Amino acid sequence: MNPLSRLLGDPGRGEPRLDLLRAEGPGGADLGQRALFIVVAILCGVACIVGLTAVASMRAAEVWSADVRTAMTVRVLAPADDEAAQRAARAIGDVEGVTSARAMTRARASDLLEPWLGAGELPADIPLPRLVEVGVDPSDAGVAARIGARLSELGFAVQVDDHARWANEVRRAAGLVRAVSFAAVLLFIGAVVAAFAFAARAAIVARRYVVVVLNLVGAEDAFIAAEVRRRFAMLGLRAGAVGAAGAAVAGAALLIGASGAGIALGDAALLGVLDVWVLLAAPLAASAVAAISAHVSVAAALKASL
Repeated sequence: MNPLSRLLGDPGRGEPRLDLLRAEGPGGADLGQRALFIVVAILCGVACIVGLTAVASMRAAEVWSADVRTAMTVRVLAPADDEAAQRAARAIGDVEGVTSARAMTRARASDLLEPWLGAGELPADIPLPRLVEVGVDPSDAGVAARIGARLSELGFAVQVDDHARWANEVRRAAGLVRAVSFAAVLLFIGAVVAAFAFAARAAIVARRYVVVVLNLVGAEDAFIAAEVRRRFAMLGLRAGAVGAAGAAVAGAALLIGASGAGIALGDAALLGVLDVWVLLAAPLAASAVAAISAHVSVAAALKASL
């Protein structure tokens, strides 16, 4: 057995392997690496939660935008009575591109105003607009113009709202959520890089006598850097897995909370089975980031002849 193998030990033969990074505290606990593990697990967990929130928000925005694009509202200005609204609804139903048309009744308006005015019948003297709820084919861009032209031919004065403004607001909000989430994930990655780089350099400085001995028995800097890289890659993998598990619990709580708050997407779900890629990516990303940052930091430290 060469001197380097003798110094490092052979786990396959039951010999303990020399750990370049272990700095034991009272009771034999590796306090520094334990603290690093906790910090990285928390960072990975929060990053996963941010990712899951972004995925859920974008999916909600897509579903709500699709709902908005399939609906229009027509306000009948004149003649302004319930019978005119019913006639307008029947006329709209015959327009190409319209899938449904229903005049809004007073009871329907009362239900929509209940969150603001409270339960109960609306006072008879409250003026309510005569509205027609229209379902349309979202791929037909000219349906709004045809509805307006048809009602004008029949002598109605109307306003056609295609909800484009609301759809644009939803898309803008989704884009903002995506940008903020991406920036947050980059910040978390930067924090993990800094934590591992600092910890790796500190470990080498604290164990510089081991580095000197390894150099004396023939170990090259690349070998020492690889040892540190391997150790931190495994630490990152374990910490990322713990953080992802915590994020999975938080994601389940998010779904339960959304359901309890009445946030629904019809037949779609805020989070699906395929969204587990966010959780699976965390341990792999943490391991890769840990290995790269530790290797670069240790290589620089060794080059400085610590």
